[in-house]
Amino acid sequence: MAGATGATGPVGGSDTQVIFNDSGAAEGDAGLTYNKTSNVLSIDSGKLEVTNTLDDTATVGLKFINAGSGVGTGAQIEFPFGSLTVTYGGMTLICGSSPMNTIRTVNGSFGFAGNSFQFATGANADVEFFNASSAGYKTTFKGPGDIVFNTYSGGIYSDKAIIRQISGDLELLEGDLKVNGTYTDVSNYVRGSLSATSSEVTLAAETAGTGADNVPVVLSPAGTAHAISNSPFRLPTFTAATLPSASTAAALIYVSDESGGAVPAFSDGTNWRRVTDRAIIS
Repeated sequence: MAGATGATGPVGGSDTQVIFNDSGAAEGDAGLTYNKTSNVLSIDSGKLEVTNTLDDTATVGLKFINAGSGVGTGAQIEFPFGSLTVTYGGMTLICGSSPMNTIRTVNGSFGFAGNSFQFATGANADVEFFNASSAGYKTTFKGPGDIVFNTYSGGIYSDKAIIRQISGDLELLEGDLKVNGTYTDVSNYVRGSLSATSSEVTLAAETAGTGADNVPVVLSPAGTAHAISNSPFRLPTFTAATLPSASTAAALIYVSDESGGAVPAFSDGTNWRRVTDRAIIS
């Protein structure tokens, strides 16, 4: 029984070139080679194309599997039609495909835009970096320049951004830095706030809703060290008629209209007393 007839000889091409049917003749090309020693198939200045003649849900495509015994064993990069799947170490990244230089998910994408590599979302979608590893592993952002976290809307980057500079400084451009102690929602919380204007920097405690009403701001040096200021501290100023509650002992204020002249005063837990002679503010 005779088999199919292939291309006619003599065989063309040079050593390592893959033979193919070129208009009925067996030929090779320098741009398509196979090295049996290194087990490498090379395509130079061209592309490997797989055409899907089935439907949009077809799983045929290309798959690269590291089946060795060294680092990266089991890693897979799969290109079924319409998506890209990368599997390594029990983690899988699946993205839908898009033309040009961007790989897209249903509501997002990542790819090159000019000189930057971007992660982006469509409407009403989040971008998440999720590390499901056990304790001791971390998610790392590395680069020789600044690391910038910014918001983008309507083709415009917001002025509010967090930047990890080359110098090691962490910088917040505009806005306040909030650290929540308790948080239920935007109307119920206890938090610390660090903010700045062109004329002052404010460290404050903020509360709302079910959060505690009275929250101190604490400076806590380590061990027996002291809290040090390079400039004089300024006490809050009150008049004798607007004194705050004296229930917190050891508090200090400045009374601007005390009889005999303005004077600092301290609380003994019941009354405000002048620091000069311990007389009660009147």
